[in-house]
Amino acid sequence: MIKSKNHSNKKCNSILNEVIILMETNGMGKFYCSLCETSHHDLTNRGQCQTCARFFCESSIAEIISVGRNNCPYCDSPISSFKTLITNKTSPLQVQKVERKDELDSITTQIQETELLEKAWQTTGKYHDTTISKLECNVLTSLEVLIGKPIPVIGTLSMTAGTVGIRTDGEHVTRLGLPGMNLRTLPNSIGNLTALQTLILIDNQLITLPDFISNLTALAELWLWNNQLTTLPDYIGNLTTLEDLDLSGNQLTTVPDFIGNLTALERLSLSDNQIITLPDSIGNLTVLERLDLSSNQLTTLPTSLGNLPALQELVLWNNQLSTLPDSIGNLITLQDLDLSDNQLITFPASIGNLPALQELDLRDNQLTPLSKPMKRWLADLDKRGCKIKR
Repeated sequence: MIKSKNHSNKKCNSILNEVIILMETNGMGKFYCSLCETSHHDLTNRGQCQTCARFFCESSIAEIISVGRNNCPYCDSPISSFKTLITNKTSPLQVQKVERKDELDSITTQIQETELLEKAWQTTGKYHDTTISKLECNVLTSLEVLIGKPIPVIGTLSMTAGTVGIRTDGEHVTRLGLPGMNLRTLPNSIGNLTALQTLILIDNQLITLPDFISNLTALAELWLWNNQLTTLPDYIGNLTTLEDLDLSGNQLTTVPDFIGNLTALERLSLSDNQIITLPDSIGNLTVLERLDLSSNQLTTLPTSLGNLPALQELVLWNNQLSTLPDSIGNLITLQDLDLSDNQLITFPASIGNLPALQELDLRDNQLTPLSKPMKRWLADLDKRGCKIKR
């Protein structure tokens, strides 16, 4: 038996879900091609990588060359290191059109994942000198291949929204930041980070979120601003531990009803989207303290908005609002209300009943001339120390 450099027996690689089969020869003169996964009797037309010792048949070598590759798809050794054993001079190697380039790309990526993983565990059994579990090490290895760079362990150092890295609490990853990595998708295995509390995916190219997200049952912060999201999948509604959800700078046109299931939310940012309406269920967010809906296409607000007893900051600038619901006067903890750059021609009397209001921005609306009642309401707010901009 001829064994590869890095494998001593047949085994199933659970990370790649691919059986890595070792090459064999026997007394009957067979060899096993690692690429086409077929035994061959003709020993005259074969090649062997001198680095990983894998055998390849004539057709497989033709496939490698025909897709523009010059290396072994398993160990990435240059094609020049192949020990070519072709002896039939009358039958030169024919390079044929190959339709398996995607398959070869996938094999190469998977082998890179394996090599990174084995390197991380070959001596200490640790990922970057941490003590996180092997399952989570596998996830991080897949992510490193996806982004093409190592993911550092930040430790006790400051980790901002723009920091690429992880933070751990022993065996588990608790914070993962992958900002600005041009990610279009995420591996499903990321759902194995079940202790994750903060996930930062800002400034990427994500179009949707896979269902693995629902496995992150400890997640408290999910930052997705500046992506390409057009809708939110229903399983986001299962993240009932979320406290901070930032979806600003996407392409959302609606807010789904399940937003009301996220009853632990304290901060919700939906700014810089194309949202036209809000669901009544938003009134279920009874611990919400900050709601940013700026730079959307809102024309009305639901009455249920007044059911947010903990709301302190409501940002509505740059929308298309012409009126406000009377229930806005029920926001007894509201301190900052930004209504600038809308189409307001009036506002309800209840706005003068906001006892905690400290700042009110009414600039760039259609409120002139002010009616006598509106002047009186604003005067009452001014007496209570509210800073009014208009």
